[in-house]
Amino acid sequence: MRRHSQDVIPRVGLVVALAGLLAACASDEEAKKPPPDPGVGAQLRPVSDSAIKGFVSFKQYDGGVDVAINVYGIPGVNRVVIHSTGVCNSPNGFSAGPPWIPPGATAPPIIRIAISDNLYGTASASLPGIKIDGPDGIRGKSVVVHRGNTGSLDARPGAPNDRVACGVIETNKPLTF
Repeated sequence: MRRHSQDVIPRVGLVVALAGLLAACASDEEAKKPPPDPGVGAQLRPVSDSAIKGFVSFKQYDGGVDVAINVYGIPGVNRVVIHSTGVCNSPNGFSAGPPWIPPGATAPPIIRIAISDNLYGTASASLPGIKIDGPDGIRGKSVVVHRGNTGSLDARPGAPNDRVACGVIETNKPLTF
C-alpha cells in the first residue's frame, strides 16, 4: 500500500508541472499576438459657439470604409463631411480646410445625420473606395459637422459659416478604467 501512494505523488506532481508549462506556453503565445487594432476616429468638439459634441469612428472593409457617427447637440438635420486638413483649432472651423474629395470622385462624401429633440443623433454609412491609410487615406484629416441639410461647405477665416463641430481623424485611444 505504501508503495502505491509513493507512485501516485510523483505522477500528480508531474501532471501539475506539465499543466503549468502548457499554461505558460499559451500565455507566451497570447503575449506575442499583436494587440487588436483600435481603429481610427475623431472626437468632435464644438466650433462657431455651437453645442454639438460627439464621436465619429471609421473601420476599413475590403473596398471602403464604414463610418459610425454619434453626436449630441442641436436638434435638426446636419451634414458630416471629411475635410482635407487635420486641424480644428480655429473658432469657426476654417482650419479644417476645404472638404476632401476622394481620388476619382467629383464631390466630397456627405453623411446626413438627424439629431432628435432629445439632442442625440446617430448615423452610419459605407463609403466605398476610401482608405484609412496611405497617400489617399483619411487618417490625419478632419471631420466637420455642418449645420443644416443644405448650404455651403466652405468657410473663410473669422466669418460665420455652417461648421458647428470638428475633430481630427486619428488612432483611437484605448479606454482606461
